[in-house]
Amino acid sequence: MNTKIIAGLVSIAAVAAVAGGATIAYFSDVETSTANTFAAGTLALDFDGTTPATFAVSNIAPGSFATKYWKLENNGSLDGNIDIANVAKAGTEDGCKGGELTDDSDCATDTIGELPASMDVKLFVDVDGDGLDSDDIVIYDGKLGSINAEFDTDLLIGDGEEKTIGLYWIVPTSVDNKIQGDGATLSLNFVLDQVAD
Repeated sequence: MNTKIIAGLVSIAAVAAVAGGATIAYFSDVETSTANTFAAGTLALDFDGTTPATFAVSNIAPGSFATKYWKLENNGSLDGNIDIANVAKAGTEDGCKGGELTDDSDCATDTIGELPASMDVKLFVDVDGDGLDSDDIVIYDGKLGSINAEFDTDLLIGDGEEKTIGLYWIVPTSVDNKIQGDGATLSLNFVLDQVAD
């Protein structure tokens, strides 16, 4: 009889466990997220097309001056900082021209000439678009022949924005015949780097 009682109790316990488990229920819902996408932004620094990327000036003499501009656009989708790198300057001597020999005794053997060391330049950010004035940010002010190889300007340019960099140059009237026939070149890279978050 004990066996029958035990077997009956086991059967009741099994039925109760199944019935109890079947009666426990909670509400639930499912939302599915699929096809999530990622797209990288872009940095695209371009000249705006209204100002030349390269310019040439001729017939420079003592007292000559001008300002040249580079208008830069960020045509990407991210904000960036403009820096200036790989600045290179060079000079050329074209022998003894006119009265040059009276003020430049080595014009026949010199290879770099005196123009880069004689030209005063100001590299600047034209903040308000009205030429070099007190509102602008001067990046460099000195002789062309002594310009730095790079400038960490960290000039912020948002996506779709435009910034103008200017180069004002002047040959002082105190410069004599030593620059006759001399030449100078300036090359630089405008670099756009992503703004760190």
